[in-house]
Amino acid sequence: MTRCSRLLLYICVLFSVVVVTSCSKPGPKPPGTEAIQTVNIRLNYNQGSCSGSSCTCTQSGSEGNENSGALAIVHGGWNIAWITSSNAPLEVKFLQTNSPPNTPFYDFVNPSGSLTSAPASGSNGQYWYYSSLSFNNITCNNPGQLGIIMR
Repeated sequence: MTRCSRLLLYICVLFSVVVVTSCSKPGPKPPGTEAIQTVNIRLNYNQGSCSGSSCTCTQSGSEGNENSGALAIVHGGWNIAWITSSNAPLEVKFLQTNSPPNTPFYDFVNPSGSLTSAPASGSNGQYWYYSSLSFNNITCNNPGQLGIIMR
């Protein structure tokens, strides 16, 4: 083999190695290293629906649809952040029942106006209603109509 042929063979092999290594896909991420996403659930109340410090409340979540009978859509593995318009105390409690199974969420209380859960878990279509909900020094008179549904 001539010197020119060896050089050409060397260049071809080197080029092949570079192409093959640069075209490979990265492997899957190790478990637990994926970025956790958060769904924001904004809590509101209609001042016209208040009687004393009790009002009809609404929530809008990841997919909108703000109304007084809404279930906010939450995806498995996502955190839930409840947000209000002020830094007043916020309390979210879930109804504990056997059907659907007891909520994997705890009751949340924060005196500074926002709450974030641990990653949500549950089967697609599983839902949980609130047992009580209060924020901005207002108690919601319709917590059992609000809650979350897993997707």
